[in-house]
Amino acid sequence: MPNDQFPKPNVAMKKTLPTFVLTEVCVATDPGANRIFELEGANGEPFFERPMLSDNGERFDGKTKWMKSRFNFFPIVLDGSGLPWAEANVYILSRLQ
Repeated sequence: MPNDQFPKPNVAMKKTLPTFVLTEVCVATDPGANRIFELEGANGEPFFERPMLSDNGERFDGKTKWMKSRFNFFPIVLDGSGLPWAEANVYILSRLQ
């Protein structure tokens, strides 16, 4: 049988982002909230996010300041369909922090 009759396996890939800033979902009234214009909820309401690090250098999540929230050349893992693989990327982030 020719090889083109068999489906190609889904293969995970690694990509590198030049800069990655860790953010969290928040509400519009939270300090440092930025509206994400590309996304809307099912009810049409906008999403908001904020960086984990405030302008004065404090982390919003209460973790110590020395834990990084900005990374250069951050590797992400994509699954076979090209979407970020959540478990792999959470693991990488936990190792970097």
